[in-house]
Amino acid sequence: MLEVRGLNAFYGASQVLFGLDLSLGEGRVLTLVGRNGAGRSTVARALVGRVTRHGSVRFMDRELVHERAFRIARAGIGYVPENREVFGQLDVEENLRLGQRAPLQGATTAWDLDRCYDLFPRLRERRQAPAGALSGGEQQMLVLCRALMGNPRLLIVDEPTEGLSPQMVERVAETLSRLKREGLAMLLIEQKLDIALDLADDVLVIGHGEVRFHGSVPQLRAQPDVIDTWVGMA
Repeated sequence: MLEVRGLNAFYGASQVLFGLDLSLGEGRVLTLVGRNGAGRSTVARALVGRVTRHGSVRFMDRELVHERAFRIARAGIGYVPENREVFGQLDVEENLRLGQRAPLQGATTAWDLDRCYDLFPRLRERRQAPAGALSGGEQQMLVLCRALMGNPRLLIVDEPTEGLSPQMVERVAETLSRLKREGLAMLLIEQKLDIALDLADDVLVIGHGEVRFHGSVPQLRAQPDVIDTWVGMA
């Protein structure tokens, strides 16, 4: 589904990713882990066209590395950014409708308002509230559902549990687990190692903008030196 080869990414003149390779199959979850500043969020931004990048990003046999962000979204890649990025003056339902897009050809299920409200009933209760007035947990529900309203084939989720209460962390983890069971492919960036590994089919460890490990969860657990050096416990 997704094949990335030799991906370099830049903020201005500063290079952050160096020749990164990764692959992700349909219905699978690839988690990216690493210490703060390793380049994990830059991977997400590079894949969706929000930073300068070079290399190859092939999605469903289509090269996207030179495409603009809106065309990448239309190709079927949803994105949940780290800092949430709600439209604060618009209400919950208006935020959700901004992400709405008809299912791509071949889709067996579709996300709409009712399905999002069933996933997070709290959003139904708050549907007329300004998004800027929501709690952090409610905003995380909103941006996750806004991405799902685009009916993506691949969902990129960046630090979904950061800054949330323990109860909300558990709810978000349960939701991602449900999406995995439903067969949605995901690239997950998550600092909490227990959640990251519970959800993962495969793991990519990043350090200083380079791949330090790529393999299965059991393979990573069998290399505690990789975890100690490049991940740490969070």
